[in-house]
Amino acid sequence: MQQSLFDTGVITLPQAELDYRPDFLDQCSADGLLRRFRNSLAWRQDHIKLYGKVVKIPRLQAWYGDAGTQYRYSGLTLSPEHWTAELRALKLACEQACGQPFNAVLANWCSGNDSMGWHSDDEPELGRNPVIASVSLGVSR
Repeated sequence: MQQSLFDTGVITLPQAELDYRPDFLDQCSADGLLRRFRNSLAWRQDHIKLYGKVVKIPRLQAWYGDAGTQYRYSGLTLSPEHWTAELRALKLACEQACGQPFNAVLANWCSGNDSMGWHSDDEPELGRNPVIASVSLGVSR
């Protein structure tokens, strides 16, 4: 029986593994976090270099994390804001579910025509085989 990408469980991919948990948060918790994050995070819209051109990122983002967890991509360097109580609780839930520590979060606010193209999360500061936890609130990705 072929596994659907929408089933819960581990999916093996070329050079990667995906652990998909559609019910990681119940609907009430997810909706509450979405409302809280919308109003409380330090959202910003930066510019990056894309194919040699400087362009506005097609979404809002906010970088939170442990002290010293700078993140660089596409000519942009982000320094972390201090963890909020809600982000720290979500981080701890991800750590418990994944059995991995996490030191930062790049929150993305996408609405309307906002987007994020395919990318590799292969920046040197993420390490050789980075573990990425992705939690989507609101609509499905």
